[in-house]
Amino acid sequence: MVVLAVLVVALAFLGMILGIYLLLVATLGGLVFSPGSMLVFVLIGVATGLALLGAGQLLDRRLSRDLASFLARSGPSPLRDHALTRAYALLVLSLLPFFLYLQGFALYSVVAISLDLARAVAAGGDVPLIALLIPAMIVVGTVLGVAIGLFRLFVLPAPEPIGIPLTPDQDRPLWALSRSAADYLGTRPADAILLSPEPGIGVSVPVGLLHVVFGARRTLEIGLPSICGLRVDQLAAILTHEYGHLDHRDARWATFIHALGASLSATLAAVPGPWSFGEPPTILNLIATFNPAYWTMFFFVSLFLRLIGGFSRTRETLADLEAASRLGGHTFARALLRVAVNDLVFHDLVEERDVPWLLNRGQFIDGFDGWMERIYRYELGPYGIEALEYRLIAAGQRHDPADSHPGLEERIEATARLDGAGSTDDRPVAALFDDWRRTDEALTRLYYRAHGWSLADETTMTER
Repeated sequence: MVVLAVLVVALAFLGMILGIYLLLVATLGGLVFSPGSMLVFVLIGVATGLALLGAGQLLDRRLSRDLASFLARSGPSPLRDHALTRAYALLVLSLLPFFLYLQGFALYSVVAISLDLARAVAAGGDVPLIALLIPAMIVVGTVLGVAIGLFRLFVLPAPEPIGIPLTPDQDRPLWALSRSAADYLGTRPADAILLSPEPGIGVSVPVGLLHVVFGARRTLEIGLPSICGLRVDQLAAILTHEYGHLDHRDARWATFIHALGASLSATLAAVPGPWSFGEPPTILNLIATFNPAYWTMFFFVSLFLRLIGGFSRTRETLADLEAASRLGGHTFARALLRVAVNDLVFHDLVEERDVPWLLNRGQFIDGFDGWMERIYRYELGPYGIEALEYRLIAAGQRHDPADSHPGLEERIEATARLDGAGSTDDRPVAALFDDWRRTDEALTRLYYRAHGWSLADETTMTER
């Protein structure tokens, strides 16, 4: 399957090269609209898209087969299938020239059709200004949309993360845990650690296509709500998963995918389409509906999401196996479930319910960790937590084609048989911090300030 997929991608590359060459010839030939040329360009685009989609499905089936054999103890770990990961990398890389080809086709089709229409209208004698103005607006909008998309491919706004950076002298056990996870995989540890009041755990790098080539500083971001109630070995499993992404160069691939996705989104948002000129039906909406550039980008969005979804799920599975190989499938599964429950409780009960309710009464939560522990102990209890776990597993039994992660049940099943080589450490994560309570309170205050809520009157903070 892998060899066949690579051959299909290679044929797609040849199709892209042919399409780009023909576009250059047509452009240098004077941008004259030709139905025959348009048909050729459309066929090349459709055939290339279907070829890439077929290659992605072949690789998806290969991963599913490898996982099934591994779970049945009749095959090796998918971690050893380097051919699969390289084939997927080639597939994702092919999206960039295909995207550039489609942008070239979008420009050619709009400009050539508009110029041909303008010549025909002008040859008719007395021409209303509006008859030339509307096509001109479509052309200018499309050219600007493609230019904005190309700009976003290399230059992206860097969101400022919310959090408290740690110096190497602070919370040294946490730094040591991070280094041990990186050392296990033989990869470089994070250059910085950022504690965040928002949920989520991951190693991030700056966005932008240039960082794919030259590399960038790695930051380990740890969301306090996500690690509430975790044991040290469970956090170690999560960090090993995150460093597993770096070991497989997923950070660079994620940067590449993010840059390409941002470029695509910017292009689609700027190119005139059916909804570019407001909701009520107008003549501009009607004409923009027939803009081939808009539908070309719309077609690529669907293909992009499906192929990137399959690639991302493959990388998640490999990172899961790395974590379970180190700490064991049971420890990793418990960590996955607890982080998922923590994120759900924080979003639904703390952020959406308790924070607004207390704000309306002039009160603030003094520490999210203590508040969530109170919810677990007095509101949910063991049975309530178990019910949430079942709910999350049931919701994530299987994935959709565009999902970036496998279903939660799939992830647990894929790692369940691994015993792990690491020792257990049932200490709470608070043991990794110099002063856990002070850290909890500082991050909670940061959360309120980041959302624009004043904490001038500290006496209104709620008691634990």
